[in-house]
Amino acid sequence: MPFSQSASFAFITALAASATGTACTSTQDDSDGTPADSPVDSGPADDTAPPSAACASGMVGVPADHPVYCIDAYEVVVTDGIAAAIAGALPTENISYDDAVAACAATPVLDGSGAQIGFKHMATSQEWEDAGDGVPGEGGTTFPYGDEWVDGACAALDLDGTQQYTAVQPAGSFPDCVSDFGTYDQVGNLHEWMDPDLTINAAAALARFAKLGVTVAVGTDGGLYGEGSLNRLILQVIAALPGNVASQGGRLYVAANEVNWLGEAEGYLAGSTDAPDLGWYPVQLVPMDDGTGYWINPMPESDGLPIPDKRGCAYYAGVGGGCDLHHVQYVHTHDFKGTIGFRCASGPI
Repeated sequence: MPFSQSASFAFITALAASATGTACTSTQDDSDGTPADSPVDSGPADDTAPPSAACASGMVGVPADHPVYCIDAYEVVVTDGIAAAIAGALPTENISYDDAVAACAATPVLDGSGAQIGFKHMATSQEWEDAGDGVPGEGGTTFPYGDEWVDGACAALDLDGTQQYTAVQPAGSFPDCVSDFGTYDQVGNLHEWMDPDLTINAAAALARFAKLGVTVAVGTDGGLYGEGSLNRLILQVIAALPGNVASQGGRLYVAANEVNWLGEAEGYLAGSTDAPDLGWYPVQLVPMDDGTGYWINPMPESDGLPIPDKRGCAYYAGVGGGCDLHHVQYVHTHDFKGTIGFRCASGPI
């Protein structure tokens, strides 16, 4: 392990040791909570782990009595590129998906004697979801604490949309916002990155569009053109409504009143809400000169790059069923930074 990583890990270990390791009383930070311009090993561990298997400090097992994998109990703090789950600390936000993946991959896993036995990885979508809903595989609860939304259980908007917090809260501040496996804040506080093991595949997306009756191609002017059943296309861009693709002279665009965005934005054009395994086409929204909308332009340089999964809502966004554990959000690019945190996973020790 490089010296810089060792020093960083020693610092975080000392910080974690000073924390209680239990949920703390909720405190509200009165700083400005305005959102920002808002794998090394991506699979779960071998399910043949022995019954005595345990997890490294700050992590919990899934399942708890016979861990197939371990996951951070809290949204993590990143210091000098190393991630640590610390109760009572403010989790790191405004970190890109790429940097979050790198932080997990750089964080060592130590056994009970302090010996390094490997490195963590960003929690996969399945690992994150199973840890939150209390059931490995299919099924599980809608929220960490059950199937019915409870106002105030987590750092999130009330069901009627009332915002109670203006900034991210210390990890583990809400004792009721915990899953059966012991993970805190998977709903509310910060959105969370996770690894769905998906990459942009423009060719697969175009083939999917064709099966849906839509022909999409890049024009000689560099714009994206399409014809056919455009209502079958879905624009997966932050703050954009689904199914809102239109054309002007054949060139694809989205009307301004359907996009709550000022300036350019990046995302994906998809052919179905089930599109994760059906291909995604990378696009950029560029304001039209007359201000009536945004051109949907191709981004060929993004082909082959990862598609992040973002879950869990934040203290200022998402209500009730809008931020449940199973609500997938593939709307951000790998380099986006906002009020999004993450947590790591590893095999048992």
